[in-house]
Amino acid sequence: MNPDHMNWPAAVFDASALLHAFLKENGDALSFLLQRQCHCSVINWLEMKYLIEDIYEEEGTEYQFDALKMFFITERHLKIGAFTLEDSEWIADKTRSHGSRLPYSDQPLSCLALGSRLGLPVFTCDPSLTQVSDEVRVILLER
Repeated sequence: MNPDHMNWPAAVFDASALLHAFLKENGDALSFLLQRQCHCSVINWLEMKYLIEDIYEEEGTEYQFDALKMFFITERHLKIGAFTLEDSEWIADKTRSHGSRLPYSDQPLSCLALGSRLGLPVFTCDPSLTQVSDEVRVILLER
């Protein structure tokens, strides 16, 4: 695992990082998920569910989301965090401070809001999230 990632006892994963861990089945994301406490916003969890459904539908393959849920939540110590009023206010503040320069809806920012609230870094594959807030450490995973 990247030495930069080893310093954190826990982290927040966005949908792209969870998908990366699930599909790549190796690398820093999965290693961290197997060894540390991880958190995910309920919004990002739902986004990952939709992305996985799309992938399996394109491949014409069936899958059981309950089995995937068991893998991530039960066996891998992933905690799904609620989207709170504090999170929505954090997002509103960041959106206002960036004006119209934020190139996406509030959905991808839920992981950063959770990271800010918990004081944890955020794992993602989305490079645009590195430019939203200096108060949240964003760890960009290589695809």
